[in-house]
Amino acid sequence: MKRTFVWVLVIAAMVLVCADVQAQQGRRLTIEPRLSYWVPDNADNAFGVGAAGEIMLSDWFGLTGGIDFWGFEGETLSATLDVFPDWDIRDLSVGAVFYIAYSETVNPYITAGLDYFFIDDNFGGADAGAFGAAGVDDTLGWHVGGGVDIALSSNFSVVVEARYFDTSIDVNLEEVEIGDVDVTGFAVLVGIEIGF
Repeated sequence: MKRTFVWVLVIAAMVLVCADVQAQQGRRLTIEPRLSYWVPDNADNAFGVGAAGEIMLSDWFGLTGGIDFWGFEGETLSATLDVFPDWDIRDLSVGAVFYIAYSETVNPYITAGLDYFFIDDNFGGADAGAFGAAGVDDTLGWHVGGGVDIALSSNFSVVVEARYFDTSIDVNLEEVEIGDVDVTGFAVLVGIEIGF
């Protein structure tokens, strides 16, 4: 619950800072609630929810920030840890967006950025057999992607984006690292962008 409250504060601060920059520079600010579907290499697929903000510094280039939440089902990891319990990923991302073409209706773009993945492993201190209590570490990663922004009106548009994530999550038993779960893979994100 505390992490959720911290995330809400981070998003609110990001919106306020972007709004202040936009007011000073006369640039366009957007907020985007979104849904996503992540297909990682070494874990079950997962649906997610999130939100993003974007501040355009020109007609072609902008800065982005976002937060996304995914919940994963249990996954077989190795012979030493047969079942990887349910776990949640909270992704805090920052990056840049570059519009390939700019029109009043359809605007394709590419994006790239860095991610910090907060992991809630839901082990809850549970025993993993003779090997002790298991846990996972938060981790860094990066993403690249491309998408299209389809304007519905001057202040609303639909955004569809394909994004490639690259990261892995270390799994530990007590203080001993036993391996990692490769969550490198693709996600599709769909949102409604609200412009200010």
